[in-house]
Amino acid sequence: GISFAEWLNSFRIEYAKNLLLSNDQYTIDALSTMSGFSSRSAFYAAFKKITQITPTEYIKQSKKGNL
Repeated sequence: GISFAEWLNSFRIEYAKNLLLSNDQYTIDALSTMSGFSSRSAFYAAFKKITQITPTEYIKQSKKGNL
């Protein structure tokens, strides 16, 4: 029940989450580019849609050990 773009974005977001957990030194712009998104805003929108939180909130939660 999801489109190809949504399916692909879910893989891209999982990749971005793994990058974040393995190295918290990446910027949001670097993560968006490395994950295959064409813009920061597209990355933010897809991340929020899939995880229900923003990338910044995800980073904060990962540093607190809440993931």
